[in-house]
This record gives sequence, structure tokens and C-alpha cells, in this order.
Amino acid sequence: MPAPAGAGIVLLPLFLWLEATDQNWVRMADIAQYPAFVAAMLVGSSFLLVSTLPVWSFKNFKVPAEYVLFVLLGTGFFAALLVADTWLALAAAGLIYVLMLPFSVRSFRRLRAEAEE
Repeated sequence: MPAPAGAGIVLLPLFLWLEATDQNWVRMADIAQYPAFVAAMLVGSSFLLVSTLPVWSFKNFKVPAEYVLFVLLGTGFFAALLVADTWLALAAAGLIYVLMLPFSVRSFRRLRAEAEE
């Protein structure tokens, strides 16, 4: 896992707590500042940072022509959300990144199996 992504994952409880506090979501704020949750995030991100888990890289990422408009709209929407509600955007980005990790591993294994054939 790249270091900036690891830093975002480590800060995810803070982002969640700040957004929950802004929105008066008391239960979410309590969960986000619960010591066991924060410790689990720190330990989990530490293991991910030193692991050899394959993650998608945008260096060689090519968007098919039919999806360019959707990618541009999504990027613009995220930029607007980042300006309008920073903590929500950062928390969402961290959660999306964590949820994409299993798909990255699956994709890597499929590509490796195709290369071996």
C-alpha cells in the first residue's frame, strides 16, 4: 500500500469523527472515537503498509473511451464534494479505498493466472 493511502487510512477515524460531529451523528461520533476502533484501524493500516498486498496503481491506468465522461464527472463531483464537505469526502475516499482492496487482489490474481497460461 502506498504511504499516502496508508496515512489516509490511519486518519479515517478522525475524518469520520469530524463528519459525525458536524452532522450531529452521536452514535457515529462515539464509534469513531472508541479506542478499540481506532486501535484496530491503526493496527490494520500498519499491517497493510508492510504487506505485499497488490493494489491498483494509476500509473498504467487507461480509461476506455466510453467511460471517459463518467470518470470526468465523478472526478468533478468528488472535487466539488471535497470543497463543500471536506471531512465527508476524505472519509468516503478512505472507505472506498479500503473496500477496493479485495477487488485489487482479485484482479492481480486473475492477471497473474492469465500470464502463466
